[in-house]
Amino acid sequence: MAITTELKKIYSNYEDSRRFYDTVQLYHPNFDTSDVYPSDTSYPSNTSYPLEIDYLAFSFFLVRDDVDHDFEVDGIATKTFTAYPFNVIQPQVGEDQQDIGIVFDNVSLELLENIEIASQNQSVPIQMTFRVYMDGDTTSQITPIQLALTEIVVDMFTVSCKASRTDLFKRKLPFGKNTYFNSNFKGLIV
Repeated sequence: MAITTELKKIYSNYEDSRRFYDTVQLYHPNFDTSDVYPSDTSYPSNTSYPLEIDYLAFSFFLVRDDVDHDFEVDGIATKTFTAYPFNVIQPQVGEDQQDIGIVFDNVSLELLENIEIASQNQSVPIQMTFRVYMDGDTTSQITPIQLALTEIVVDMFTVSCKASRTDLFKRKLPFGKNTYFNSNFKGLIV
């Protein structure tokens, strides 16, 4: 993960006059974001999914702060990130599994209702993109991390889940013409 020099200064307490903001983008083709973000895109069925660029229309943009912020998303558009209480639990150094834990406050029925809608279509996981922004800059200060939400547990106060790279072992190695698959080289990938 690439981190900008400015964010490294904030993380090391060298530059404490600027704040950083953890943000998440939750996407699923069955999310109904029409109440939050006015959109002229119709609600998708379980079988028809939006075009590649329409993932912005079916996403919730949340920032861990007490006010909303406008940030740039993937260099495509500027979106309003809604202030929402959540916590990101980063993996410990030396752990085998590098999952990120995320806990949302269960203060909004809208989030819970959309998770339930997404659970009806389990063939498509809820995608989470984690970004970090800072004061005075609308671009992400890290390379956005795209993960899939798994192990979602809901109680009266919180929505807890793990965000992991579920496709990590399905990638071709190396990229290009001569790729290795576990079907071709059975002893290479364990």
